[in-house]
Amino acid sequence: MNDDELVNNALELKRLDQSVVKAVVDCEIDKLLVLLQDFTRVRRKIQIQLVESATIEIHEQHACRILQKISAGLKFHSDDIIAILKTPLDGTGNIEDLTDEEIDELGSRLFYSWISHYEYIRNLFKINTLIIGVKIPENLITYVTEARNCFSFEQYNAVIALSRAIIEAAAKDICFRLNYLDSDGSALISIDPTVFNQILRLIASGPFKRKVTKLYYRACPVVHGDRIVSDSEAARVFRLTIEIVQDLYLKNGF
Repeated sequence: MNDDELVNNALELKRLDQSVVKAVVDCEIDKLLVLLQDFTRVRRKIQIQLVESATIEIHEQHACRILQKISAGLKFHSDDIIAILKTPLDGTGNIEDLTDEEIDELGSRLFYSWISHYEYIRNLFKINTLIIGVKIPENLITYVTEARNCFSFEQYNAVIALSRAIIEAAAKDICFRLNYLDSDGSALISIDPTVFNQILRLIASGPFKRKVTKLYYRACPVVHGDRIVSDSEAARVFRLTIEIVQDLYLKNGF
């Protein structure tokens, strides 16, 4: 996938969404329908591009925010208008799902294991992509990639355990960038770098810190073999994990 093309598509989607709002305000119905068709086409193209990558490094801030919004399944103004019209504008059906033709195309490129590529792609389509404006360490990329693959292969408990590893790896990387930790993970200040709470208090505070802590320790029963989780719970935890990691970097200036 070409990252420049993805950035251009994201910026084009933002422009189209703004044009849709203007067309509504100006009561330009014919123009509105054309703009909604273009919006649906570009949005669909981006959704399919995001399926192909576990992490994407995007430095253009506006494009980064648009892509994060799409990956998180959030709606644009144009989506609300399409919902009011109650009709697909690109002939593909539900924008929240993939057609069989799109699955065939993606499956031929991404499928490599024992599970049916229909199941693999449908599962991968349900979860986030980590979109960050800085170069992140290889171990964090690996954890995110493995968590996405585990979800696609229906290994939901592994997703929960890896979500905890993702949060901790991101927190340590941020502490390294802020000169709280050395490159080998040893502390440069008076903390125990093996204790997550001591690391977290350096980079988060208030309600956000409590949110991160709650999600981090939510994985404990699974990590310690006390319970198993459903597909919906695994998807929810992973989505929150990606949102928290993106917010951790953003709140600390990265």
